[in-house]
Amino acid sequence: MMSTIVFPDRAASARHARAEQCLARAAAAAAKAPVVGGARPWCWQLAGDTAVLSLVTRGRAAGTSRFAQDVVDCGSGLQHALTVLAGTGAEVALDLFPDATRPDLIASLRITGFGVATPAAVRAHRAVSLHTHPAALPGRATVPGPVWASLQRIATTIGARLSVPGTRTGDALVEPIDDTPAGWLNAGRALSAMALAPSMDRLILAPVRRAPSDTGAAFTIRLAVPADGTAPAAP
Repeated sequence: MMSTIVFPDRAASARHARAEQCLARAAAAAAKAPVVGGARPWCWQLAGDTAVLSLVTRGRAAGTSRFAQDVVDCGSGLQHALTVLAGTGAEVALDLFPDATRPDLIASLRITGFGVATPAAVRAHRAVSLHTHPAALPGRATVPGPVWASLQRIATTIGARLSVPGTRTGDALVEPIDDTPAGWLNAGRALSAMALAPSMDRLILAPVRRAPSDTGAAFTIRLAVPADGTAPAAP
């Protein structure tokens, strides 16, 4: 299943053409986000300067482990979209879970203006364009400690937890800080941010697919060297 983008209000599109174009590019870039469940279970509705991200539940009840995993994936897509908006200088008002009676409504984004993107935001935006998904899950690699430390800082800043194996090889565990929709969403946002981190320029990061019977919103990530054998560099 792929993500979808809907334009329900053409009048609003005409009034806010620049904002909607930026939101459309951001929503399209979200499809490049790494996901744990193997699908991109979301829909974007764009109307002028506003975009609403909804979870396509496919009949999954709120509170189930599969629902939590879908929220994680939505968080990854959301962070990719926010990264693109920041890289274009868009100033965004973000409202997470705007309707308490609708757990499928993940976020509302409204562009409030345009400024000058920071160099770091521009680099991250470019990383979205360059980010690709490996055709097959890469093998494990020994990763320099500073790289893991950088990823842990990113996860902590966004509101997730990254547990690194003592050998610095194998799969690292990503967990939400709290077992709530907001916690699941932050875990997904951390996945996106870690995949785009500058320290990952010479590494591949991929989420490890979990069996359908697995429970919870925790997931693992794997770091590997590219197929050409280029060694990873510490930041």
